[in-house]
Amino acid sequence: MDPVRDLLGLLHHLQLNKITLIGHSMGGELALNFTLAHPEMVEQLIVIAPSLSGYPYSEAFLEWMGAVNALAPDISRMVEFSLEGPNYANVMASEHRDFLIDLHTRYMTRVFTEWRSFEFIWPQPPAFDRLEQVAAPTLFIHGTIEWNDILGVAKEFERVPSVQFAKVEGADHMITMTHASELASIIERFLDSNRED
Repeated sequence: MDPVRDLLGLLHHLQLNKITLIGHSMGGELALNFTLAHPEMVEQLIVIAPSLSGYPYSEAFLEWMGAVNALAPDISRMVEFSLEGPNYANVMASEHRDFLIDLHTRYMTRVFTEWRSFEFIWPQPPAFDRLEQVAAPTLFIHGTIEWNDILGVAKEFERVPSVQFAKVEGADHMITMTHASELASIIERFLDSNRED
């Protein structure tokens, strides 16, 4: 699976030549990689708690991911263990709990049925090595209830020439669910600040 190529194909189909890209989690990783691959198309980049290709993730995070995968193909146990992670503490205590469980279950089920043979292909060198090349004004947003790795990723994004940071207190990885209004306001302010008069 080549998500950068797929996104380019979609944008060509929609006849969009200049865009603002917003991506959450792995979608943020895609948005960043697309921006690096096609800088002429991206006017502004917004990443929300993104993953980062090439980033040296902590042993604790990698062990947790490994433990989730080791439960395959027992989807219910994978979902249960995954959602016990610290990055879901807020949303699992919220009104969105059942919705997230359903989303997680559907995703895990598809990974181990329809998508068993897929593998992500990211551009090389990895984005971690090329953050200085991001030309678009960039906004990095994250919550305060996360793996410490997100702070490490944020630190690396300081290498982006034109970057701003926003932190949402009390939000976890699913900031898009639990803090949607606050998130929208942050994004609107960023877009307004970059709008030409």
